[in-house]
Amino acid sequence: METQAYGGTKIQLGLDDVANLVTTVPPIPEQTAIAAFLDRETGKIDALVAEQEKLIALLKEKRQAVISHAVTKGLNPNAPMKPSGIEWLGDVPAHWSVKRLKFIVGDDAGVQMGPFGGMLLELDSSETGYKVYGQENTISGDFSLGSRWIDAARFADLERYEITTGDIVLTRKGSLGNARLISQLPHRGIADSDTIRVRVNPKLMSSAFLALLMHRSGYIAEQLALAKRGAILAGINTETVSGLTAIVPDIAEQEQLLVHVAELDQCYGDLIREAENTVALLRERRSALISAAVTGQIDVRDFAARLTSADDEETPFNPPRLRDGWLRETAI
Repeated sequence: METQAYGGTKIQLGLDDVANLVTTVPPIPEQTAIAAFLDRETGKIDALVAEQEKLIALLKEKRQAVISHAVTKGLNPNAPMKPSGIEWLGDVPAHWSVKRLKFIVGDDAGVQMGPFGGMLLELDSSETGYKVYGQENTISGDFSLGSRWIDAARFADLERYEITTGDIVLTRKGSLGNARLISQLPHRGIADSDTIRVRVNPKLMSSAFLALLMHRSGYIAEQLALAKRGAILAGINTETVSGLTAIVPDIAEQEQLLVHVAELDQCYGDLIREAENTVALLRERRSALISAAVTGQIDVRDFAARLTSADDEETPFNPPRLRDGWLRETAI
């Protein structure tokens, strides 16, 4: 079909192309045996794939749970605890602070929404050295994407909206609350109107740790979800973000937690990748099994008889060959 297809944007086949496709045709009883054989064997493989996919889901769920526990309960199981003030969060270590985000940021502009859309009309499409960053960058983490630019004079007027390394940016519309720590930027630039910038006070919180809380802790995402459900219009603003409650260890413990979470990511990531590789191999095996069966490389003529026997042994692969009695080239 691939060799007979034609067309540019829309690939298609003609009726004659389909009618003249060439296939191998075993006798009807053997066709039935092949179908029964593949139903059973691919069913086994599909069951194994389902188990591995379930394992992957459980590993991801467990990873999220242990990370959430670490950043809300700490690494010392014997540490004294105190109420967090958030009913569904429960107790937190007694020596940790519970603060609104507005008391963790650097200054009045620590939580800053991008300029109004009307301030970003008639943007340049060619590089000027000053870029406008938005949702596509926050969601993907790739700040090279996009081609919206402003000139130097306009950047000077909008400099209060500048984002830089160490800042955290959040999406405020559509896919709400996606958070991204900016580790590097290809160009100086500003946030657009669908983005909120958070710039923390480094004496109170590591920006990497706040990004971890926003992206992985769960409890900040829950606060954003509650704010979204209570809003008249779907979206978040600087007041919503400033009012978020964060559980704040001291700086040294924040760094320990970042290292611990990185180790958890490595451990669970290895297990998840191993399970994903198993799924890929099983699917490859499934495809090879089907191909071998329908091209006559596996003899299944006595399969129906073996199904009823007590000893239902695995069907072996035979050396690649076309079964006797098959037609080599038969037009549909």
